[in-house]
Amino acid sequence: MKSLRWLPLVAVALHAMEISPADTTLPPSPRVLEITQNIAAPDPEHSLRSVADLAESLGGWFQNWSNDVIEVRIPQDSLPLFEKGLERIGRRMDRRLTSRDITEPFLDQLGGIGSRIRLMDEWNHMLGTSKDLKSTLDLQAQIVQLAGQIDERRGVLLRLRHEVEYPKLVLRFRFEGRTASEKDGTSPFPWVNRLDLEKLHRSFR
Repeated sequence: MKSLRWLPLVAVALHAMEISPADTTLPPSPRVLEITQNIAAPDPEHSLRSVADLAESLGGWFQNWSNDVIEVRIPQDSLPLFEKGLERIGRRMDRRLTSRDITEPFLDQLGGIGSRIRLMDEWNHMLGTSKDLKSTLDLQAQIVQLAGQIDERRGVLLRLRHEVEYPKLVLRFRFEGRTASEKDGTSPFPWVNRLDLEKLHRSFR
């Protein structure tokens, strides 16, 4: 009966060690891309909604959305299609690409997982042969802590892979038509041209 006390903890440890090969494989192109673009478009609400719809249609999503800025994540393979779709939404004014190599942090996390799994194997063996209650309880606590550390590092690996597979695009909209009226009294907004500005000005006196 004594051995049953540590069986649930061994199950926790084994679960923490269940890491798929895909999780621990460095991506072929281990770079995180971020693309920033300024886009001129006539209709703010429609343009932002169109960008969100375009991202979702390609397997991506928007993660931040404000008055004139939207951040989206797009599958890397779909970037050319997304940027082609943007041409129908607005006029690109500029484009800036930054990239970050994740090789070093990825391998660092992977090495940390490997060392902890080896240590966990040793502690599991010690736990199976422990005859002292205090030592057993101490080992149980350390195994639980170690399992948490492995899961945490596995989470970092998953996040890094996710950032590589889904580049971030930051789109800042400059809405065409937001210009001052010309000196000849015309405006890019038809409703402004229909206003009796002198009458409106007198109403505020």
